[in-house]
Amino acid sequence: MLASILVVCQVFGDVKSRTPQKGLEEQELPGLKVARRAPTAEQKLRLEIEEYQRAQQQDGPLISQTVAARIVGLSRQRVSQLLEAGRLRRWDFFDQPYVSLPEIQNFKTLDRPIGRRISYAA
Repeated sequence: MLASILVVCQVFGDVKSRTPQKGLEEQELPGLKVARRAPTAEQKLRLEIEEYQRAQQQDGPLISQTVAARIVGLSRQRVSQLLEAGRLRRWDFFDQPYVSLPEIQNFKTLDRPIGRRISYAA
């Protein structure tokens, strides 16, 4: 019994001060405090890869913003503007923006005017 109490103290920190050790996140439950370990970098990467794979299954292959710009024939900055304006859907994985390949192919087939709009000054 005493050995199991010591193990709990080592894992969850000092029982008297109720402070968790480093690397633990405190989680409150009704009438009970539980400390959980923060996810490691490897676990975070694994979760991000799983999210990336789910997004590809749902919306088709994801390509980088630079590749999307080459396919459409626009600059990378213009593709970024289209993403910010909401004309293209954006996913962020691995600190990079991604775009769905089918969505880029559909955008490429649109009949878009070339150049700037003409503004008539009054």
